[in-house]
Amino acid sequence: MYSPSSSNYIKDPISTEIIKSKTRNLKKRAEEAILYRSIAEQSSRKLAEISEAYKHKLADMENYLKIKDRETEIIRKNANESLIKDFLPVIDSMDAAIQAEKDNNLIRIRDQMLSILSKYGLQPIKAEGEKFDPYLHEAIGMTQDGEDGKIKYEVQRGYTLNNSVLRTSKVIVVKR
Repeated sequence: MYSPSSSNYIKDPISTEIIKSKTRNLKKRAEEAILYRSIAEQSSRKLAEISEAYKHKLADMENYLKIKDRETEIIRKNANESLIKDFLPVIDSMDAAIQAEKDNNLIRIRDQMLSILSKYGLQPIKAEGEKFDPYLHEAIGMTQDGEDGKIKYEVQRGYTLNNSVLRTSKVIVVKR
C-alpha cells in the first residue's frame, strides 16, 4: 500500500470521490441519528404529558363516580321518606289502640310494620327515662315528679330515618 507521503503515491480521483462520498454518508447518518433522537425525546415527553393528563382524567372520573354513588345512595335511602312519614299516624293510631285495649293482634301487626319499616332505616327515638335532647325531643309539658332534665312521659313517639330525625318525640320533661 502506498502512503500519501511516499513518492510512488498517486492521487486517485475515484478513490478520493469514494472517500468523500462515504464521509458525506456518515455525516448524513449522524445528522439523521441526531434528528431521530430529538424526535424520540419529543415523543417521549409528549407521551409522558399525555400519560399524566390521562391519570388526572381517570382520577377525576373515579371521584365523579364516587360522588354519584354517594348521591344515589342518599336518594335511595331517603326516597321513601314521604311514604314512611304518611305511615306514622297509622302507627300512632295503633299505639293508641294498644294502650287502650292491650290487643296482642294489634301489637303483632304494629311490630311487623315497624320491622318492615326498620329495613328502610326507620328507628324509634328512645324517650322515657332518657335525658332531654332538644334535637330528638319536643317538650310539650313539664312535671316536678322525677329526676331533673329527664323525660317522664312520652306522649307521641318520635322516629329517625337513616339517622336523621324524621319526627321528634313529644314528651313531658321533669323540671324542678
